[in-house]
Amino acid sequence: METENQTVTLGEKKSPSVNQQKIIPFLWFDGKAEEAANFYASLFENSKIVSIMPGPNGTAMGLTFLINEQEFIAFNGGPMFSLSPAISFFIPCQTKQGIDRLWEQLSVEGKVLMELDTYPFSEKYGWIEDKFGVSWQIMLATEPNQKITPSLLFVGAQQGKAEEAINFYTSIFQNSGISQIERYSAEDNDVEGTIMYASFSLNGQEFAAMDSSMEHAFNFTPAISLFVKCETQQEIDVFWEMLSKGGAKSRCGWLQDKYGVSWQIVPPVLGEMLSDPDPEKSKRVMNAMLQMDKLDIMVLKQAYTNDSPNAESLKDQKVLEISRVFNLPVNLVWKAWTEPESFKKWWGPNGFTCPYSAIDLRVGGKTLSCMRSPQGDEFWSTGIYKEIIPFEKLVCTDSFSDDKGNFIPASDLNMPGNWPSELLITVTFEEVEGKTKMLLKHEGLPPEMYEDCQTGWQQSFDKLEENVK
Repeated sequence: METENQTVTLGEKKSPSVNQQKIIPFLWFDGKAEEAANFYASLFENSKIVSIMPGPNGTAMGLTFLINEQEFIAFNGGPMFSLSPAISFFIPCQTKQGIDRLWEQLSVEGKVLMELDTYPFSEKYGWIEDKFGVSWQIMLATEPNQKITPSLLFVGAQQGKAEEAINFYTSIFQNSGISQIERYSAEDNDVEGTIMYASFSLNGQEFAAMDSSMEHAFNFTPAISLFVKCETQQEIDVFWEMLSKGGAKSRCGWLQDKYGVSWQIVPPVLGEMLSDPDPEKSKRVMNAMLQMDKLDIMVLKQAYTNDSPNAESLKDQKVLEISRVFNLPVNLVWKAWTEPESFKKWWGPNGFTCPYSAIDLRVGGKTLSCMRSPQGDEFWSTGIYKEIIPFEKLVCTDSFSDDKGNFIPASDLNMPGNWPSELLITVTFEEVEGKTKMLLKHEGLPPEMYEDCQTGWQQSFDKLEENVK
């Protein structure tokens, strides 16, 4: 039923709480995010502005808001991207009066895409683009528990790929499945066998998809992306790699999948840090984020706390320097540091082995390796490349981690001494008469561990000389 304040009730069953909602529609606006968020929150019951991310000059850069307790994000990103009906939102209404009222409000300065009328699939339905450019499909609810549903329309080069995309998405997210598929028949004015309408769920959230062979002047655009909340670095790593397969990775956690749909793979803590009232903290986090493609939770938190390997945390730690000359050409010594299979041959002091190594050799890329003791104990470490000059120089952070690359304190491994969360390793290479002069600098070591680390590195380098060919 409608309420006195002109809002509309969608359904009796409440949507998942904000904390439970994994995938958030992210709407990109050119300076009108706050106006749009307030407008949408005014249309429905159980709707409100949840939080505001401050921007320059007192304006709002981003807002999180609820529509019928479902979370959305509005963001002021400028004119770079334009909203498109390729992703629209199904709104189920319980009464015809509710549909009429909502249609009237969304029609102001809007654009009708399909007239509000009776159709074979619905007693009352209409498709409209509002004054901000967001598209809504409004229809009479058949069940009282229906929610607002993002709908993906596959047109142009993506036409006919809706079913493939649904299978792709449901294979990535847990608690996912396909609940309904209706196909075009020979009598329909479209390609027989392709998807007329399909409903599916990702992590328990409802989505819809359709194919259309009609000529459309739009396609998917980053102006509407799907924001995936990731609590751990492992989640970020998995979604980043799987969703971008066949697509394109971008900056600041953005990617485009192989169908052209944009996603953001982001930890919720990022928004909390960017919204901090201390401008210096939020600025450091923003600067750190702007340097990244895939987001790294540990580095973002270090920027937030101003904890870096060159800052205050290292003032009491020692710097270990080791110079070695290998009877090997520089390309082999470089390979020993930068190719996982070669690295595994020498990493670790006498009696230790390296059963796992992963190396993403680029500035901002990560390393992850395991050192296994003769007793079977495993010591994992991770790092991020800060500088790479091929065959000349490597600069990389160094931190203790779990087997997924998530930072853990040295105390969890019963390591003595006051270890910073992040150390720094710098290695330079110089070829002289067919041999390689290498200088290692390891910054941030606790004084108690200096001699042990020196011995460990020297024994590792002995193994490098012997095993790398």
